[in-house]
Amino acid sequence: MTDGELGIRDLNLQNRALLGKWIWKFSNERDILWKKAICSKYNLDSTSLYPVLSNSPLNSWIWKGIVNSFAYNDTMGFALQDNLCIHVRDGKSILFWSDVWISEAPLQIIFLRVFALSINKSGKVLDFGSKINLSWVWNIVLRRRLFDWEVER
Repeated sequence: MTDGELGIRDLNLQNRALLGKWIWKFSNERDILWKKAICSKYNLDSTSLYPVLSNSPLNSWIWKGIVNSFAYNDTMGFALQDNLCIHVRDGKSILFWSDVWISEAPLQIIFLRVFALSINKSGKVLDFGSKINLSWVWNIVLRRRLFDWEVER
């Protein structure tokens, strides 16, 4: 403590950290009653890593605060997002296109054209490949083949 300080913590920072812990719990706890209730109320996939909030006026102000604290594009929001580590494991709980699991953004944003052509827009990682002879083989089914100009080099 320096001269002139009362030793009081920054309550906003403390609150954001505690709200971030709820996002961590949401991402890690699979079959917990509170998560099932939240998923049922807000029509969320119970295997989703991050809660997505609609703009409904019926949303709880508490749940809005939890989700928005994580999604803010500020120092604390980035710290919460950057320190949430994702383990793919069996691929049953990560949404291939919309979860941020392999890069800094969802694949549907990074690969706009491929996403637009994909037949399966809501599948899990497991739906897009399989393990063959100890190696992962991707199988992304598109409505048509990519033209040469659509393939990045």
